[in-house]
Amino acid sequence: GTTATGPVTYTFTLSEPVNDFTSDDVMVMGGSKGELVQDSTNPLVYRMVITPTADKGGSLTATVPAGLVHDLANNPTEAEAKDKVAYDTTPAGAPTVAITSNSEGETATGPITYSFTLSEPVAAFTANDITVSGGSKGDLVQDSSNPLVYTMVVTPTTDKGGQVTATISAGTIQDMAGNASTTDATNTVTYDTTPAGAPTVAISSDYDGTTATGPFTYSFTLSEPVKSFTTDNVKVAGGTKSDLVQDSSNPLVYHMTVTPSKGVGGQLSATVAAGAIQDMAGNPSTTDVTDTVTYDTTPAGSPTITITSD
Repeated sequence: GTTATGPVTYTFTLSEPVNDFTSDDVMVMGGSKGELVQDSTNPLVYRMVITPTADKGGSLTATVPAGLVHDLANNPTEAEAKDKVAYDTTPAGAPTVAITSNSEGETATGPITYSFTLSEPVAAFTANDITVSGGSKGDLVQDSSNPLVYTMVVTPTTDKGGQVTATISAGTIQDMAGNASTTDATNTVTYDTTPAGAPTVAISSDYDGTTATGPFTYSFTLSEPVKSFTTDNVKVAGGTKSDLVQDSSNPLVYHMTVTPSKGVGGQLSATVAAGAIQDMAGNPSTTDVTDTVTYDTTPAGSPTITITSD
């Protein structure tokens, strides 16, 4: 009913005397057996100390299979006897988890394999304990050679680039003594599924092909996600810029309102220069992109001219 903190003493109580009960009759999982010792005051009671195999935590199971022990009339036991004990040799310490990926320090070009390394065995660890943003989770698989390591393949959601983050929140996992993790663990990976391609941007306005009559909106459509795209990346001639705002329904589209500088009419242009933006793999844009809009704030009025002389 409790968690052991070291070697475990198992007690085997027989219902009647037997003629063949030895340590060979006890099957142990998760630990190593000591000697089977008969109690000096009660010959129906035997004890065995079992030492856990893992150095921090886990479970021990002792089993006496059916048919191995016989009473004095040579009747064998008919049922298996089993007892399982959880242990934690660091009962006061909270478990921790370190998250790494196969793309540490570089940009991933496809699905990402995350590794989760526990500081000690935990009561349970499933895919539901991991929160993923920017991708879809695969199965959580325990490493066959190290039971403290688990792996999961995460497939990015968008088809060209972005970021994927895997997080295990504080309190999500508990060690064998019931201690919960106390801090969040997280790992973010940048990915670009078109690593060799330079990003491009198309600029359009709500007055393409016509003459604007006042402030108007430029739209910037990226070919793929980029590391950063801000108002400073847009050069405007003939007007004043507002903030660059990402479209709520399409993260590859940004909008900016521009107000003409001259009071009556003229031309206004917006330019994103070559090299101003970089995709998630670090490739810069390679060409200037410009869009020019003609505007006339007095569209219904005919122009006039006054001629004077000396």
